[in-house]
Amino acid sequence: MRFGILVLTAICLGFVSLAHADPPAKRPHFDFLYSQGWGTRISTYDSTLTKDLVIDPDTTIHFVLPQADVDSVYNKMVEIGFFDMPEPHPVWPDTCPGGVVPNTQVRLEATLGDKNKALTWNTDRIVCIMMAHGAWHDLWDLEHLILRIIYRQPKFQALPEPQGAYR
Repeated sequence: MRFGILVLTAICLGFVSLAHADPPAKRPHFDFLYSQGWGTRISTYDSTLTKDLVIDPDTTIHFVLPQADVDSVYNKMVEIGFFDMPEPHPVWPDTCPGGVVPNTQVRLEATLGDKNKALTWNTDRIVCIMMAHGAWHDLWDLEHLILRIIYRQPKFQALPEPQGAYR
């Protein structure tokens, strides 16, 4: 009988201590936007996804990115120190030639709690970006992670195929 009372007391104390335990740490609110000057865009701020259709008008749909994909972008941004990258960013090395055509402007912005960061760059220096190390290499990896996420979405694949090409 005593053993039963001890077990019951231990169980009750366990439940009481669990009820007062701190909740698991939550990450701050996170949103991001990726856009290319040509029209491809994804935003978790307003749950939209836009496909560049080149000659035809771009098509924008309501789209909620799966949480696993949001987590992938979040994890990559934290891994590369996105919110701590210097501005204006990135600074091009003197040895980096520009002028690759066609090119476009890329914008990547994100919010993590009360931190906001927006970086913009032009792809006319794509050769340097592809062979870069450090922050440029990290941004290249982040951009291509986001593009892979966009391109594999069934809703994106169901949108019309682009007509024409950039030259």
